[in-house]
Amino acid sequence: MIYFVFLIRTLINKFTTFRANTNRWADAGPPPHGVVPTKGAVHIIASRGYVDFVLHDPIAADILNWTRKTAVPDETFFSTLNHNPSLGVPGSYKGIPETDGDIKPFLARYKNWGERKCHGKRVRGVCVNGARDLPPLKDTQQLFVNKFHQEFHPLAYDCLEELLFNRTRDGHLGLSIFDPTFYTKLGFVKNKVGR
Repeated sequence: MIYFVFLIRTLINKFTTFRANTNRWADAGPPPHGVVPTKGAVHIIASRGYVDFVLHDPIAADILNWTRKTAVPDETFFSTLNHNPSLGVPGSYKGIPETDGDIKPFLARYKNWGERKCHGKRVRGVCVNGARDLPPLKDTQQLFVNKFHQEFHPLAYDCLEELLFNRTRDGHLGLSIFDPTFYTKLGFVKNKVGR
């Protein structure tokens, strides 16, 4: 049993270290509460319980203070809370990171880093969407879109608003039905700490 726990801990360290760029927190000292620091996206989707933990739990405050000494605090703080199930953060991930058979998709946001043509303009490598960048968004499974600039191609933003309005209206009127199957089958949805 002790060997198994050590093996699991080693797997967690290996996989989070492999993708985490540990030099980001090398000078911060040991993390509090025995957590394994991880790196993740700055854009997150959080349950109400997760947000309550972040705002009110002293453990979260300790981890936040520790991450202030790291190179990228925002990419370390939220992911570390999410990938340390021993903390019991509601809605966090209780599986072993990057070992449950599927790589977690970037579900929080749709962002074009260059994998598709950008019809708008690129700012620091990210596409600022124009109206001609919108067609792929109608079928995307991401929940938010990054990036629009209000003063750049405002028609694109207006068209996206209209798409969301039409979807909401059609759902309310029973003209379309949301199918949650894709989301319910995701490993990080199935392997989350309870509310």
